[in-house]
Amino acid sequence: MTTAKLNKLGEGEFAVAAEYLIALQEFTAERGMPPQAFLAGSGLPLSALIQPQARIGHHAFERVIFNVLDFFPDPLFAIEYGKRLSISKHGMLGFAAQSSSNLMEAAGLLVQYINTRTGGGEEFELVLKEDYASLRLRPGADSVDETLARFHAITTFINLESLGRWLTGKQEEVVNTQINLSFDSVGEVPASALSPGLTLNFNAMVNEMRLPLSLLTEPLPHANPELASVAEAECAAEMIRLGVKTDVAAMVRGHIRDASGRLPTIESVADGLHMSARTLKRKLHDAGTTYQKIKDSERFRKAIHLLEVTEHSMEKVAEELGYSNASNFNKAFKGLS
Repeated sequence: MTTAKLNKLGEGEFAVAAEYLIALQEFTAERGMPPQAFLAGSGLPLSALIQPQARIGHHAFERVIFNVLDFFPDPLFAIEYGKRLSISKHGMLGFAAQSSSNLMEAAGLLVQYINTRTGGGEEFELVLKEDYASLRLRPGADSVDETLARFHAITTFINLESLGRWLTGKQEEVVNTQINLSFDSVGEVPASALSPGLTLNFNAMVNEMRLPLSLLTEPLPHANPELASVAEAECAAEMIRLGVKTDVAAMVRGHIRDASGRLPTIESVADGLHMSARTLKRKLHDAGTTYQKIKDSERFRKAIHLLEVTEHSMEKVAEELGYSNASNFNKAFKGLS
């Protein structure tokens, strides 16, 4: 496990992996953008382009992306760049994903360790439905510019979709996948610019990639449990080195809110977070809470919603929320109000 001092260049709270800066500069240089124009106004030295182990402050990186978008107004640029990023550009996290047994396991690693690449500036969430999986992107609170956020969302999801095909050996197959984005369209995107079967939709409710649930459980040809374990341990060490803390309570709340019908058990939420119930209990304890406290809080929130927007009786609301009777619901409701 590495203990080297963090070498951070440029302004910004979040420390983005420099491999992404270097990969973007290589891509733009091939298309005629000088490195000086690439870094203009970012405060980053030219030497940042030859320091793959460094970290880049997110504000400095944002300035670079604005420079790139000014130089390349083509709406397909973000798609082309997303396809270009190889799995090796994602460092130890990419290596762990490549060694995973299936895409479900790889997605779990992405959700848990994305901050090793972004320094804490965003979150992923994996939501499983009846016949598809949704990988959702939640930008960091500091992401306010729509042009920048759209570019990042497009390149991220296009890259993940391309890597998913590569990992499963389905580069040329028609796979019915969707990338849904909450932003306005960048312009016309021809089908030839996308992978077979992929559709790109704008003005959606959430930023997500949807793919068939069956695809997530297919064995990966490069699976190596021992290597995956070593790579994940390195990711965990990197999280500590960066000082990033995973908000496990927020992740639990997200899974509870996405559940339909009765609120889920801790076992089902733990499965969704790709950990054991025992591990989840420990993580919540370390965060100063419990699953029951979070569940009760979400019941309270949902109860208020149902009582406000429906004509359900107290008995009906109690039944929907999993209480044995209205009396028990009343006691719990009063205790939380």
